[in-house]
Amino acid sequence: MAATLDPNRLTPSDRLLVRDLAQAIEVNAGRGAIFVLVAAAGKRNNCAHGVLEALPGYGERLIAPGVDVLPAVIQRGPFERTLYSLPTYTLDANALTSLLWGLNYRRELVAEHGIQALEQALSIHLAVGDRQAVASDLGNLGNIYREKGAIKAALNAHEEAGEIFRALGDRLGVANQLGSIGIVHQVTGDVERALKAHEEALAIYREIGYPQGVANALGNMGLIYRDKGDLDAALRTHKVPLADFRAIGDRQGVANQLGNVGLIYRDKGDSDAALKALEEALAIDREIGYRQGLAGDLDSLGLIYKDKGDLGAALKAHEEALEISGAIGYRQGVASHLGNTGLIYRDLGDLEASLKAHKATLEIERAIGHSNGVANQLGNIGLVYRDKGDLGAALKAFEQALAIHRAIGHPQGIANALANIDLIYRALGDHEEGAGAIHPTSTA
Repeated sequence: MAATLDPNRLTPSDRLLVRDLAQAIEVNAGRGAIFVLVAAAGKRNNCAHGVLEALPGYGERLIAPGVDVLPAVIQRGPFERTLYSLPTYTLDANALTSLLWGLNYRRELVAEHGIQALEQALSIHLAVGDRQAVASDLGNLGNIYREKGAIKAALNAHEEAGEIFRALGDRLGVANQLGSIGIVHQVTGDVERALKAHEEALAIYREIGYPQGVANALGNMGLIYRDKGDLDAALRTHKVPLADFRAIGDRQGVANQLGNVGLIYRDKGDSDAALKALEEALAIDREIGYRQGLAGDLDSLGLIYKDKGDLGAALKAHEEALEISGAIGYRQGVASHLGNTGLIYRDLGDLEASLKAHKATLEIERAIGHSNGVANQLGNIGLVYRDKGDLGAALKAFEQALAIHRAIGHPQGIANALANIDLIYRALGDHEEGAGAIHPTSTA
């Protein structure tokens, strides 16, 4: 067994990873499970030693990634090839699934290896008739599909998982899948279906007494209220899970809600309160090593810096966020950061760089099926073309944006697109056509 490591030498993110590994091992130890330790190069040894120290006697159940006995699960990559257990053991699919979804480094590596690993686990569980595990695998696959932009596949996986959980009488599983379905609908801009799914999940979480689920559902509902323009309801809703996450010691949950609260304060025009909330979120995400959260915090801070007129700081924040999201394969984050850099370049007068950024963002938004994001980028592209004097291209972009906003029922987007179309017609000298865009006549 490896030498004992001084816990004081572990970083906060390492300690959190050790905790998650220890919990997963304790839960699955009775199954004779082999565990795949998925962590970034340079950190794995510290974390492995920490687990061995925390749970003496479980060393034979810990295996490092990259070994030849697991070629279908973990491919060659940025890992040292170190074996911590006997290669003759058989990989247990339950253990694999638990570990893949119990680690802070999940997104970094699951984005690359998770679909293959979880599909292998799913095939094993289907073969042995373990319906509970099948439902869990489908739910986890749905999360990966969503992150990769395969929205239809994600929705199908979550719905199938929910049906299995419902048949098994697993209400927590049903609620979790409803929450995931709500998130998928949020990504596509279908806020009414998203809100309905989260409300159903919330009701179940409250009935079964699951505080973290209640907090998660309320947080997602707060995001929807913000999208609908009801900032007071959004702020009130987010403050409830923020207090709940603080009470149960979920620091990642605290950081997420602080980020949401910060953006609502920005929407309300209180940039100082927004900055305070976002800086607290950033500090937490840095400490716990949550890179997706860190990228989101930086992106949001960039918006605040832009509001305050510090375009250099804003661009730096968005570019740092872009680098992180790109490294972890988070395409939705990449789209957000690219779009925001495009806005900064436009403010700086670099219209070519702005147009390039918005077109790249548009391509990603289309690929992941984010209708609202597509419409927003078409609007941004229209503004750049207008600034360049290409009114025909601007009008085409605004009209495409308007059609999408109408299709998904986004009132603010509709209003913005109509206003921009009116300005183009006025610039072209067609005042009657412009008035028709703002007040379209109804037809039978």
